[in-house]
Amino acid sequence: MKKNTLQLQQISRKLKQYPNNNQVIMPSTGWIYAIRNALGMSLQQIGNKMSITRQSAQKNEKREKDGTITINALRDVAKAMDMQLVYALVPVDGSLEALIDRK
Repeated sequence: MKKNTLQLQQISRKLKQYPNNNQVIMPSTGWIYAIRNALGMSLQQIGNKMSITRQSAQKNEKREKDGTITINALRDVAKAMDMQLVYALVPVDGSLEALIDRK
């Protein structure tokens, strides 16, 4: 079996864990704000858990909403909310095989 065929199969198996890309829509406020509010946490509480100021916690929310936040910052915020960051690149049509055929 070719190396890239095996890699394709392994990645495809992992991607099946994720729902179709168009089913996951970021809240208009951003994930951080939406989840923080759902948990009833204040900016001050998030800041305290991250050892940053309330204002810096608020900047993280703005950066996430604007699309300029770093993955490391998202990971830190998730940890402060007792969550984990899940990161993946998911094909638009749902499968790597279809993407390869289209290309």
